[in-house]
Amino acid sequence: MHAVDLQLDDKKTYAWSLTAEGRQALRRGGFRVVLAAKNLGAHVQMSRKHTNFSLVDRISGMAAIWPRLRISACKYRLKIRAILVAAWPRALHAVASTLVGDAVIHSLRTGALKGLGADGSGCNAWVQLGLVEHPLVDPGFWSIIHTIRCARDCGDPVQVQAAMVKLTQSPDAVPANSITSTLLSRLQMLAWHVMGNGLIHDQFGEFSLFEACMSELVLRAQWAWQKVVAEQVAHRPGFRDLQFVDAADTRVFLKMLAVEDLELFHKCLNGTHITQDGKAYCQEGGSSQCPYCDCTDSRFHRFWVCERFQAEREGLPSDVVALIPSLPDVVTGYGWSLRPYTSLEWYSYLCDICVPSVNPMLDMYQEVHLFTDGSCLNPEVPICRLAAWAVVFADFEGPFAGSVIDSGPLPGMLQNSYRAEIFAVWRALSILRLQSGRVFLWTDCGAVVTRLRRLLQGGEPKPNGAHSDLWFLVGEALQDFAPGQVEIRKVAAHQQVANAVSPAEDWCTVHNTFADHAANLAQWRRSEEFWTFFDKHVKATRACTRISRAVQQVLLRISRAVVRENEGQEGDERTEVCVPPEVPDDAWSPLVALHVPVTAVRWYGDEVVRLLLSWYWQATFASNAPVIWMSQFHLYIDFMMSGEHGPTKLGIWRAGHRTPHLDLLTVPFQTRCRWFCRVLKECLKHHGQAFTYRYCRPHSRSLFLHTGCIAVPWDPVRVNAVDEWILSFCPNVVQRSSRAVDGLPFASKDCRFPEVLVSTV
Repeated sequence: MHAVDLQLDDKKTYAWSLTAEGRQALRRGGFRVVLAAKNLGAHVQMSRKHTNFSLVDRISGMAAIWPRLRISACKYRLKIRAILVAAWPRALHAVASTLVGDAVIHSLRTGALKGLGADGSGCNAWVQLGLVEHPLVDPGFWSIIHTIRCARDCGDPVQVQAAMVKLTQSPDAVPANSITSTLLSRLQMLAWHVMGNGLIHDQFGEFSLFEACMSELVLRAQWAWQKVVAEQVAHRPGFRDLQFVDAADTRVFLKMLAVEDLELFHKCLNGTHITQDGKAYCQEGGSSQCPYCDCTDSRFHRFWVCERFQAEREGLPSDVVALIPSLPDVVTGYGWSLRPYTSLEWYSYLCDICVPSVNPMLDMYQEVHLFTDGSCLNPEVPICRLAAWAVVFADFEGPFAGSVIDSGPLPGMLQNSYRAEIFAVWRALSILRLQSGRVFLWTDCGAVVTRLRRLLQGGEPKPNGAHSDLWFLVGEALQDFAPGQVEIRKVAAHQQVANAVSPAEDWCTVHNTFADHAANLAQWRRSEEFWTFFDKHVKATRACTRISRAVQQVLLRISRAVVRENEGQEGDERTEVCVPPEVPDDAWSPLVALHVPVTAVRWYGDEVVRLLLSWYWQATFASNAPVIWMSQFHLYIDFMMSGEHGPTKLGIWRAGHRTPHLDLLTVPFQTRCRWFCRVLKECLKHHGQAFTYRYCRPHSRSLFLHTGCIAVPWDPVRVNAVDEWILSFCPNVVQRSSRAVDGLPFASKDCRFPEVLVSTV
């Protein structure tokens, strides 16, 4: 350090050791020894003592983010995107390094719900973030998936699997706060079991945490997470059967809705839609009687019995009407989609599809051309997809000498034509691994061609990349070939032989069509029992989708009707409630000559006092505007839109423009407003100028709440300009509480406001 003239910060310098003896030796040497510290943002532990203060500090720092997200004018979908790409990576950075308590994670869950503006009465954060939205929006599920990703990216599969097995058999074999124990704890949150061979067992069967692709792991985790969420809300009768609904299909329905309808249906799904039977418990003298008839109100009554909404139920198929009484309340009252009863058996079958062994082709001592292709049944219905593949040998000496050398069903839970194309390429490479001549692969899938060429140029697949399991198999197969021996070429798909313009094009078209037909025929290499079950599964899926859509449309139409009927009444009530009280005749006292009070200067400084009083006198001294109740928020924003910053109290009182980087200090809006109003009132008192202060509803189009107000004759143009500025950040107006304004930014100078002429008196 001294040799290179390097200066170290003693406060940030520490030493560590994994053993008690090493720590003692370091302390004797004068070093500051720590048991845990932050390294590149991650919490690193160097002893058996479990700590997580670095991560908890990160999570605690998110409290200031949620009010800003709430007042943002962005649409709901953009806020969800912001949570996924910004909020969770910031709050849960390196969450794989240590465990955090459930209460800490739940604070993120409830904070995000407030930031989305979805924290209405009855809304459950688990349901909104974990099922209504993709489970990755939930911080608990995000932490689990991120931990799995880190283990796959950075961990050695053999060591991690062995450590997990040791932990399940002997908890003391591995430190309880190790990264592997953190991984195991989060897997067990999903009720996944670690088997003796290191594989994971869930409701579909066994799988490898490192060999399965990430998309399959997320799909398996979603099924398990739905049970976790259902357990959290099992105490609510309407959510009693939540573990049996089809959350993915419900989200498909939500994507088809307009913004207004989406907000309405969210209230049905997350429990916010409350009928009179629920309101009776929280309203004094409340009644459970339906507001539209003489019956007892409930969700089922409102949607399926009440005569007032019979018109909205017209057109519902008679067979669906007959099923309504027997359907679970989570479907008829909340709008969740039915899950086909065959789904679990369907995915279990796909997981059990066996891959036949490969029979390599003997060396032909010449060029070899193989055409590969994949096909998919029911591509538009993900839960009913069924894929197959085929490999065709092409003799370049004649267009009709091709033959199918390999084909079969695609194994695995993920069934689509792209995976079938990759699988066919892997089988083709496995078949040709004994060849000494050049090998040519032909496929009509451009994405496969692009990805394989990257591997041929020396690239490596990423553990968490799309379809990484198949690309790793392809990468391993390429190790059997010499550099430059394998070449892949793109062939046009679905071409007619009659349209070929050259022998080469004719040859490609014939063999690619042959491979396409072979892949389609490979779909039928399944047992008769499977096709019987497949027919049952498709019928169950179509029936569930049909019933679910019919029920969801009824719930949506009735919700629209209720909103339309209440709009007029609520508008009249809001007009009455939001009228500010009358201003007394003696509330305003004419201003006397301006001077700078010395007693105020002693506390707040000459510049601050002179600036605020000059602005106040300039706005009101010769004003002919009517006296109104002006909120403290309006006064502060008016001051900023006049080109000034309010006074600050960061150690000492000073003018806002004298505080360096004030806009980067993230001081909450209400704190800045409180500083401004305190100085203004104190300056008026020391000046001897009377003013009337009252806690009431202000004269405003944007603030519908009680707050501190001053009776002043203020220019209506400036009041409207401030209202427009507030509404640009809070389009739904500010109601009930002033917390919604806490994230408002600094206002810029507005040309409608005159510059403040500072008095020299």
